[in-house]
Amino acid sequence: MMDRVWAESVSSRLRTFESIAAAESALPLANVVFVNAAEYELLTGAISARDLREVLVTDGPRPAQLIRSGRCVTRVTPPRVRTIDVTGSGDTLAGTFLAARATGLDDAAALECAVRAASAHAASPVLRLDR
Repeated sequence: MMDRVWAESVSSRLRTFESIAAAESALPLANVVFVNAAEYELLTGAISARDLREVLVTDGPRPAQLIRSGRCVTRVTPPRVRTIDVTGSGDTLAGTFLAARATGLDDAAALECAVRAASAHAASPVLRLDR
């Protein structure tokens, strides 16, 4: 069992690294890159964090960080919630962050809104559709 889990983890990291390598030339052109902590580690192994405009890094219950040109400009610790399902939480975070920015909120307020929305999403019941 452990060998299968380890192999799946390695396979997932390899796919992520391959995706980063394929997008490497375009990444410095992105306004914001959204990644989790493991993906950030792979990302900065392929490209310098200083070459990225902004990266929003999540790390589960640990603080989310907004990094601009390699420097952390703000961080927000997620509220404690009873997690039901994290599926879609990253999309919720990204959409909320971009919407908050579009309405004129500053970095800290936009990240706070995004982290709270993603946490609320993770704590919400999952909608199951019958097939």
